[in-house]
Amino acid sequence: MKTGSDDSVKVWVNGEVAFTNAVNRGRSMWQDEFGISLKQGDNLIMIKVSDAGGGWGMHMGILEEPYVPIVDILTNWLWVITKQEQDQGGAAATDVDTLAIASKDLVTEEMIARDSANEGDSVGDYDWTRADLPAGGDLNVLVNEAGIAEGALDDVTAYGLVTLVAADTMEVELLAGSDDSIKVWVNGEVVHNNAVNRGRARWSDTFTATLVKGNNIVLVKVSDRGGGWGMHFGIRGTVETAYKSTAELGTAVEPDGKAITTWGRLKTGK
Repeated sequence: MKTGSDDSVKVWVNGEVAFTNAVNRGRSMWQDEFGISLKQGDNLIMIKVSDAGGGWGMHMGILEEPYVPIVDILTNWLWVITKQEQDQGGAAATDVDTLAIASKDLVTEEMIARDSANEGDSVGDYDWTRADLPAGGDLNVLVNEAGIAEGALDDVTAYGLVTLVAADTMEVELLAGSDDSIKVWVNGEVVHNNAVNRGRARWSDTFTATLVKGNNIVLVKVSDRGGGWGMHFGIRGTVETAYKSTAELGTAVEPDGKAITTWGRLKTGK
């Protein structure tokens, strides 16, 4: 079952509480998702939506296929940020390669999406840093607590890298929420792009991607124009998340002539 509400929501199925979310929030289409058991024949569903002020509303839906839970991807992330000129963050930065700009073309989105990066590698003024995504999705909190940058940031872009380890080749559903814009690559290919300025809701976007057996490099770009800045990222299915170096992934390569291609040499500039 899926719900969206402004503000809080509680759901009963056949007299039993199936879901509760005591929250004050704005409404979007499918903010919550949970499994329920239906018996053969009639099933009584009651939903309670309480409003503290302002907008007041709800959405409720049901999935036709068997329920597969969504797993939040919170751990084993690697992060770097880039800063944009005033009013050039958010939607305006979605299709701008801010990695290339920050690094003077030493590092590009295409390179990272294909080959990943290592902890400590530099992009302009910032280093790739390991940090878990907070459950609430606040990227400003993450960046502050990880020591990447201080204070409240606007016109800024975060790049998050994680490796998904799949037991077999499979097509999976990925889910995301972002403030503001979001772009996602899987194994070097763009699988989702939403150039938008918006507030963050839990699962604003859903899309599919093919995972290969073994390691899959996922790059998520979230750009903020102003105000809140954050993301949620999840998968419907069972995969392992990991941090893996380019050596472990087999993507570190030796220089071809004078071209700088290894992350170690990119970092030192040698």
